[in-house]
Amino acid sequence: MKRFIGLFVLGVLLNAPVAYAKGVDEAVTVRMEAYQIVLKNKVEKRVIAKEAKPGDLLEYVAIYHNNTDHAISNLKGTMPIPEGMILIVDSPRPRHALASLDGKRFASMPLKRRVKQADGSLKEVLVPLSQYRFLRWDMGVLQGQKSKNISARMQVTPLAQSA
Repeated sequence: MKRFIGLFVLGVLLNAPVAYAKGVDEAVTVRMEAYQIVLKNKVEKRVIAKEAKPGDLLEYVAIYHNNTDHAISNLKGTMPIPEGMILIVDSPRPRHALASLDGKRFASMPLKRRVKQADGSLKEVLVPLSQYRFLRWDMGVLQGQKSKNISARMQVTPLAQSA
């Protein structure tokens, strides 16, 4: 079973956060790129991803570009993690990305939740990476006519885990 990467990229573009500045239609634009990570002669290579199958490793890159001549501050970069993808630990770049299960509440990784035990007590447990749905970065200031990238690697969920 193959999953088409283009549909994900289109979905990200349609939902991509775009910052606006007063008097400018699109102050910041976002372009998404998807790469498949392959090993060739024990060397990692990135190739443009058009489709993927369960177990494949992908890297998504979002390029934020300031189309104005003025700096834009407090920029937050957000990247969705679609169903059927599992975030690879320590892959988000730059480091210190926040994660979310719902796209509204973001927290430092690893995400944790409290689970009620049989005896009624609450125990804090790690949220499985397969349940992460968004990443967010504080990108700080984006200077005029400059770009900044954010990226993360994800694995296409093996069929046994996607059911």
